[in-house]
Amino acid sequence: DERRKTIAEQLVERYQSYEIGSSGWTRCQDLLASLTLEEEDLVHTWVSRLPGVLVQTRDVETSLPVLRIMLSLAQRRNKHILEAYTTSMNQIQDWSKHFSSGNEANQLISFLHQNVALTPVPS
Repeated sequence: DERRKTIAEQLVERYQSYEIGSSGWTRCQDLLASLTLEEEDLVHTWVSRLPGVLVQTRDVETSLPVLRIMLSLAQRRNKHILEAYTTSMNQIQDWSKHFSSGNEANQLISFLHQNVALTPVPS
């Protein structure tokens, strides 16, 4: 409904105004993820920007929640994250090089890549 869409848009605005990794940013991110899991197209612009947000993170604690959201959406075949990841794959691979190879962030990227690579992007 329209009220839900307005709330989602306000959450996206607030999310973008917070510093990456701050408690407000994290709370908004959690709410947006919940909304997206309930209704795929509600905050599709936010979902499409997640790879860009990911590569702006600088530590594991900040990147893991973003990666978990991306993986959860990919597993649900969310077309917006599938498209966004596909176009940002090289950038994400370059970003991930600053983590050690056995790191949880790299494991999640591997799972994400497997989910996206095995899934044709729905139209």
